[in-house]
Amino acid sequence: MICFAACVSHPIISIPNVGQDNQHKITATIQGLDTIRQEIYATKPDSLIIITPHAAHTGEVFTINQQVNLSVDFRAYGDLATNIIVRNDLSLGYRLREQVESTFPLILTEEKNLDYGSAVPLFHLQKLLPTLPVVILGSGEKIPVIEHYKLGQAFKRVITPLTQRVAVIASMDLSHDQPDSVPASQEAFDRQVIAALEQQSIKILSTLAGSRSDTATECGLRPLAVLLGILSETQLTTTISSYERTLGIGYLTAYCQKL
Repeated sequence: MICFAACVSHPIISIPNVGQDNQHKITATIQGLDTIRQEIYATKPDSLIIITPHAAHTGEVFTINQQVNLSVDFRAYGDLATNIIVRNDLSLGYRLREQVESTFPLILTEEKNLDYGSAVPLFHLQKLLPTLPVVILGSGEKIPVIEHYKLGQAFKRVITPLTQRVAVIASMDLSHDQPDSVPASQEAFDRQVIAALEQQSIKILSTLAGSRSDTATECGLRPLAVLLGILSETQLTTTISSYERTLGIGYLTAYCQKL
């Protein structure tokens, strides 16, 4: 069963040994991540699915990482101290793959070092659940948003009947500034993404993806579409823990609860 669902951003400067003196620039996001951590802990999940837009091989295929032990580290960003080992839920990953392998372009990978789209959320969210096993799902940048939604619906058919309590996290940043960006239009884009989440509207997401220009780049529509598919036909209320635009990026933390 699905016991918890949330969206979180993945700013690398939220990692203390990376951000250091810059964390005050994303205070709201860090507080939002703290809130999500408390909320997910309260639901007592048995497994956690993280949908990341930055996994290896993303593009024309979806991916599920099947490496036994996964490493959360930030050496590429100058942090030589952080090294957290996370256990992979191989059984759940295989179940998900079996459900969709004949209808969606999905491959299995074996990446020990996690991308920052999954590593940053795990750093924050597993502090209270250090032994929680995970499934890392990579979205496909070149795959239409509607196909991500359908993939989520297929995954729902696997997860719903399980006695296993499954939490699902969409790792997603919103608009990214470009040289000719207009700040007001970037925030308007973000607000539409938030509306799609609150209304559980794949139509809004698909429209945004279809009209997206180089001045409204993002890495959140596809992970969110998978999450909405998993949550489809479920009556929910959405709580926005934080939203801010800083450092040229829109950052969102939010969680969903059944009515």
